[in-house]
Amino acid sequence: MKHADSLGINLSEPPTIDWQAMLARKDKIISGLVSGIRTLFKNHGVEYYHGSGHLTSKNIVHIEQDDKSEDEIEAENIIIATGSRPVDIPAFPLDGLNVLSSDHLLELDRLPSSMIIVGAGVIGCEWAFMLAYLDVRVEMVEMMSRALPMEDVMSSTIISRELKK
Repeated sequence: MKHADSLGINLSEPPTIDWQAMLARKDKIISGLVSGIRTLFKNHGVEYYHGSGHLTSKNIVHIEQDDKSEDEIEAENIIIATGSRPVDIPAFPLDGLNVLSSDHLLELDRLPSSMIIVGAGVIGCEWAFMLAYLDVRVEMVEMMSRALPMEDVMSSTIISRELKK
């Protein structure tokens, strides 16, 4: 409770949220994690490349880095950590204004009053709960017969019940 303001939670009566403070906290955490990972890489002799790459043979990867430089790297073992990115649905092309990805949501200056979330998978459900707690009216659309369609039925049933609340 002592540090609620730094988390974007104003404990006045009635309690309110400060979206900008929440984003600032998110940015601070991400910066610390990135810095920590880079330090670990450096301390353990790990070479890190950021960009796009493809394997040209079993032990060679061609990398086009973000700064437009290119490298060919040969190694006995190669780890390609692709990360994740939101799915772009052709019928709803992402524009960052009206059709948003989860990445876009984390950059909004203010929260919308309502939101339709397409997809009731893990990330969609996480966002639905968070946005609802932040007083955003949320509707969800899922083409499968239940929320969390890739998870077990019991988990899906519990999440579906909680989403309806």
